[in-house]
Amino acid sequence: MNLDLRDKKILFIGPVFYDYHSIIQKHLENLGAKVFFFPERDYSIKFTVVNNLFNKKLDKLQEKHYDSILESSKEISFDFLFVIRGYKMTKFFLETFKKRNARAQTIMYQWDSDNNNKFLHLISSFNKVLSFDRQDALNNNLIYLPLFYTNDIENIKNTLVDNKYDVLYFGYFIRERYDMMLKVIDFANKNDLVLKTFLYVPFSVYIKELLKGNKIDFKLINFNPLCRADYLDLLSKSKAIVDTSSLTQSGLSMRVIETIGAGKKLITSNKNIALENFYNSQQVYIYESELVDTILPFLNSDLFSIDSNLSLKNWICKIFETDNQKE
Repeated sequence: MNLDLRDKKILFIGPVFYDYHSIIQKHLENLGAKVFFFPERDYSIKFTVVNNLFNKKLDKLQEKHYDSILESSKEISFDFLFVIRGYKMTKFFLETFKKRNARAQTIMYQWDSDNNNKFLHLISSFNKVLSFDRQDALNNNLIYLPLFYTNDIENIKNTLVDNKYDVLYFGYFIRERYDMMLKVIDFANKNDLVLKTFLYVPFSVYIKELLKGNKIDFKLINFNPLCRADYLDLLSKSKAIVDTSSLTQSGLSMRVIETIGAGKKLITSNKNIALENFYNSQQVYIYESELVDTILPFLNSDLFSIDSNLSLKNWICKIFETDNQKE
């Protein structure tokens, strides 16, 4: 599908997650749109303090944040409101936007589950709602759409690089991911596998875990996130990536999609991947709670990957196409 967004004005609200928001904005602009991006929340120390010490004031803080977006954009006539996640988005914000922009199409894409980020109460306020979470989509009659990979990920698949690591384990800290990392380290040591790990833990999260009495080995974590260039380098030099999916969602993480897009082997705990049309057992191994010896022949076998059709271009086209929109 050739999507034409020439001269369309888009109010784009979403999380600042690595540089994905910038990549999405640039792609929309390459399609001719004029994009006005606002983060879904305040990313300063103010939010961190309120979130950790005065949690009951978060709703009020978010109200002010969305009010500030309305104030900053009040002179612009928009064709689209495009929301990714929309942390604690208010109905007042949506009602005001629609009053000001009566002809605009409103689109929400969720790359989080309702378990983690409550959004179901906002569905009726949008023309089109899509979710990366298969269970949320099924239960609430939403359009199911997995995440995407970018051109730099696809370039890895098309470039021959010698594998330096047998296994790469990385991600943002959640407790089950840290616990699994310890198992991966033990499995790699027992089977003479070359392993690289990188687990990012914000310092505030680290302190929270310590206050809860949860032990974290300081030597196994990183307080600074992995920059994209270093991430791409690690991914290109790894034979397989191990994924520990969150127990509070069924959607396939960006880590999973990018592993598929890069043509690497994937070892994942998310059984939902077996339902996808790009699934094949020569590229994907699904494990339960433990890593077992049958992973070894999977790692040593030839890789066969198929075209997944999960490019950023296709993702944006499916979001902005006019089919399947609510009346």
